[in-house]
Amino acid sequence: MEILKSSIKFWDKDSNVRLDAFLPSEGENLPALLILPGGAYFALSDREGSVVAEYFARRGFAAFVLCYSTLHPSFDKADTPINLHTRFPEPLQQTALAIKLLRDNAVRFRLNKNRISLMGFSAGGHLAANYCNYWAREEIWKSVCSNREEVRPNASILCYPAVNLSSASATMNLAVFGAMDFYPADLLETYCAPKNVDRCTPPSFIWHTTTDKMVNVSQSYEMASALAEEGIIHEVHVFSEGDHATGLSEGLPAECWKDFAISFIERNT
Repeated sequence: MEILKSSIKFWDKDSNVRLDAFLPSEGENLPALLILPGGAYFALSDREGSVVAEYFARRGFAAFVLCYSTLHPSFDKADTPINLHTRFPEPLQQTALAIKLLRDNAVRFRLNKNRISLMGFSAGGHLAANYCNYWAREEIWKSVCSNREEVRPNASILCYPAVNLSSASATMNLAVFGAMDFYPADLLETYCAPKNVDRCTPPSFIWHTTTDKMVNVSQSYEMASALAEEGIIHEVHVFSEGDHATGLSEGLPAECWKDFAISFIERNT
């Protein structure tokens, strides 16, 4: 099957922000995936972006990679000035506008505007999880539209997500808060996804591995517990082995996460 590719720049404040589309050449009314790669907010991981999008496009999704603001445009350009647009809530607003763009262009992209799921990896999982908690708050949706339903995510797929910044890397805290030395407890909790789950949080799928040395699996357990406490539909898969940032995980014990995630989306959107 041919995959049709295109890109849209849509954030005037940061020219690096764009939406990369990967569409199957056939099909209508497709479920949509908005993919947020990881990379600790330093840059974006290739293995969690276009590679993932092309895979899911071949599985019948309208897949999109959101290239949100990161400290540097790529890992090999670490000598460039730090990008201040990584500071929250701007990446949350970028995500909101990306979802609005998908709904506004549902006919063009042949997607079902009521079946838009977020998929985030690692730091992208942090952004996705926080967006799923904050999308209905005025400081997010009012910055890009007049009706909050335009930016609603219908489900989330959180892949080894770094949801709690109290144990995150200095790079992530630099990106989100704009400083590296000290963070008051209330600021850390502002973007600690498990502490902010509410009735507007959509159905959520989580997967992780017990041997992840960069983002401990306890973060996914913490997120799952918060979802359960609020009565949010969720599903959790924890695999006994596997490194961090394996993306599609082809040939690894966790490779079946993709089938599980597709089933979850089919049942809950």
